[in-house]
Amino acid sequence: MGNRKKCKKILLIFIVLLFTVGCSNIEKKKVNKEETYYIIKGLNLMQASKYAEALQSFFAAYKYEKENETILKNIGIAYSELGSYDNGEQYLKRALEINAEDAEALYNLAVIYYNRKEYKSSLEILNKISPEYINQKVIVAKVYTYYRLGDYNKSYNELTEIFKTNRYNYNLELVNLNIKLMEKLKNTKQIYSFVYNIYSKHRENENYVVFFVNYLLKIKAYDEAFKTLKEYGIKNEFSSNISYELAKLEYKRKNYNQALKYMNLVKSEDALNHNILKLKADIYKEIGEIEKSKKIYNILENIKGND
Repeated sequence: MGNRKKCKKILLIFIVLLFTVGCSNIEKKKVNKEETYYIIKGLNLMQASKYAEALQSFFAAYKYEKENETILKNIGIAYSELGSYDNGEQYLKRALEINAEDAEALYNLAVIYYNRKEYKSSLEILNKISPEYINQKVIVAKVYTYYRLGDYNKSYNELTEIFKTNRYNYNLELVNLNIKLMEKLKNTKQIYSFVYNIYSKHRENENYVVFFVNYLLKIKAYDEAFKTLKEYGIKNEFSSNISYELAKLEYKRKNYNQALKYMNLVKSEDALNHNILKLKADIYKEIGEIEKSKKIYNILENIKGND
């Protein structure tokens, strides 16, 4: 009889324990499910560049788990994107305490240091990224960091590697940086062939045409610039941009009346563009239309004041 009571008591304790563990697991699953929801929501908001909303979502996930590498890292990145570099640094460092080799956390920490003009610290962090995680984004960061540190040879060498692997997808910002580096390293004789090579692969793209023409204007190769613009305009269209570049070219050649003719081809929706107005005012001034010139300068001042 005593043994039966004892068995019943043990069975009751077992049932209670089983129920408790079951509730605990259900609660844990619920917490994990909510945490995962906020993380995924935050990542989607980051993808949409909605950093303030993403931050709220990651902090909602943070309530459930304060030592989660993904949560900490993305809080740091969101803060960084919002310009709150001190907070960004704090959370990225916490993520790196969990995983010191997290390439994304290292890269974004390096970006924070770069934006704070702490270029040596930025480079130190970039150099911690493992070779298998070094992509174009990391190399570009190194290019700019070396440039800011005045190490033009290393900056140029890193950039050359990008151009070797990306033969057809040239970023014009990087192209212009490469030209600056070539000038600083006294490789000026190679610049034209470099610029022409890029233009020749993208001669149907207006942005690359304008880029090439602006380089030609810089070296005063006016005839080649004129030919390039005319060929593009005839084959494609004389857009406001192309018309403006033709006017700018003729202005530099002091053909002011011809420059004005090209300015008149600019579409009405682009007529209030600052550069277009400025050039038009300068042209009127050169041909003696002082009142028209003053009127445009006044418009420019009003636009500047409203900004």
